[in-house]
Amino acid sequence: MQFREIIISSSLVALAAACSSENSGGIGGYGGGSSGSNKFKGGTKQEIAPVIEVSSTPAQPNAGTIFEETNTFQAGDQSISSGCEGQKASQSVVPVTQDSGGRVVIRGQFCPSDFKRLNVMFIIDASASIESSSKDETVNNQCKRLEAAKALLTQIKAGMRKGDRVRVGVVRFSTTAEVQSSLTSIEQFIGFKDNGTTFCNRQAEGALTNYEAAFVKAKEALTAADGNSTVYFLTDGNPTEHDSPNTDDDAAALKSAGDLKAAIKGSIINMLYLGTPSRSNLALMQNIAGNPSQVRIAADAQSLASELVKFSFPKFALKKEDVTAQLQTFGAAAMAVNIANVQVSPDNPSMFNYETEAFTPPASPTAGVKAKRKLEVRAPSVELVSTTEFDY
Repeated sequence: MQFREIIISSSLVALAAACSSENSGGIGGYGGGSSGSNKFKGGTKQEIAPVIEVSSTPAQPNAGTIFEETNTFQAGDQSISSGCEGQKASQSVVPVTQDSGGRVVIRGQFCPSDFKRLNVMFIIDASASIESSSKDETVNNQCKRLEAAKALLTQIKAGMRKGDRVRVGVVRFSTTAEVQSSLTSIEQFIGFKDNGTTFCNRQAEGALTNYEAAFVKAKEALTAADGNSTVYFLTDGNPTEHDSPNTDDDAAALKSAGDLKAAIKGSIINMLYLGTPSRSNLALMQNIAGNPSQVRIAADAQSLASELVKFSFPKFALKKEDVTAQLQTFGAAAMAVNIANVQVSPDNPSMFNYETEAFTPPASPTAGVKAKRKLEVRAPSVELVSTTEFDY
């Protein structure tokens, strides 16, 4: 039986970059064969008794293959050195039994990018208090709020892979809120020069602080956006205004933030406070974010950038229920294959390992002739596909 294993990517996400290899070894059939060895650059040398020939062609992000290798392995296991963005991983095709209708288990990886489709929404306090000389006063249309945003975006840009897409928007608020910059590409935004009405300067003299209005506008701006969304909310004060009737400032802020998270797929709210928050305001921000680790405090404007970049980036979470597999046998009907488990790789937190349940491929349509098979393993939520082709 001959296996050919390929990992491919969708047009929008990088899946795997493989280490190059050098191989030597024999080819054997069931029941025996000559000894052989595999040597992988960046991997380990393995001495194994060859019984099955395997050809593996991992692919670079979004594009063509970078090496082709033939590996021999014992009937119980086969490992190939490969990786996500140059990091070591392993893939295997494991024959569970050697009988004529032997079952097969296929193991592989998904390597999603944290920034595959990410929307970054800044919610910027533009009330009078934040513009005081003791906070973040604007000088020549420049302010530390803008510098902090650019520092975060530069860090995100450095971590992007080919095919990733990050878009950035800004909501500015005080007594009211407005979308100051609709979602645009991170590449354009990094070169953005503030004209004094986006990140810097105040909206109006003596303006209040309306968290509710800010979250409502951010939800409107993100509703039609695809991908996960992360909100960075920067303020220097408690909410002092709201719009909804029969409530108070804090309750309106908390509800509007909850509405945003409920309505926007994969949304996270990070809260950054400039100054020293009161105990009640700190508790409100933690309730809004839903996690104390998503609340940070900058003692002064100079610290805004260093605190903002400490927020962790959103991570994809894949479960077994998120992954499906289908075996196609050329000349026969397709067959669903169950996924046994999906888990984060212990060696690489950016990689997800999957494993099928043991399955028996349908008989070849032509007696005595191996049929071409293709197993497609899909994770639709992150638009990933791992394809294994083999003759059996």
